[in-house]
Amino acid sequence: MHRLVAALLSIARCGIALTAVGAFLLTAAPLPAQVDQGSVTGTVADTSGALVPNATVTLTNKDTGLTLTRTTSGGGVYTFT
Repeated sequence: MHRLVAALLSIARCGIALTAVGAFLLTAAPLPAQVDQGSVTGTVADTSGALVPNATVTLTNKDTGLTLTRTTSGGGVYTFT
């Protein structure tokens, strides 16, 4: 009889522990992941400070050799996303 009571208590403890773990997992808030995305925006101006439309801008990642090219807008603005 003593073994049966001990076994039932053990099962009950496991059930309580599993319920607590389950409740935690259901209520835990997801953590935001890191992303490897960004953007680069700027303007191209000449030596007098005038914005340069249709200028070619090149962005190069020196670690990977990846090169992206954009053309500035009519207002001299470029954006890499």
